[in-house]
Amino acid sequence: MRLLTARLLLMAALAAVILLAAQMARPRKTDFPPWEVKVVQPLEISPARYRQVTERELNDLAYQGWELVGIAPYTYLNEERGKEKTMVTQTYPTYIFKRLRKEPN
Repeated sequence: MRLLTARLLLMAALAAVILLAAQMARPRKTDFPPWEVKVVQPLEISPARYRQVTERELNDLAYQGWELVGIAPYTYLNEERGKEKTMVTQTYPTYIFKRLRKEPN
């Protein structure tokens, strides 16, 4: 009887060790999505003056693995432009990119 009990306890302990090892080997779920996000907006070159994002800059991002997922308007309202201080609204495209998050080395 003691031999049977000892075998059952040994098998239960072995099963517990195997289950624990399987849980530790499983990848842990993180709170962060697997994506990095980058927003590219026009560059302000002087007060109230912006430079559009160039095709070369967009191509460089694509070469780095960024994928364009959206374009949104970037609207700038300038109320003091010129001698007459008229209101001018300028709209530029804002580009939204994503790529898979790189694993830390």
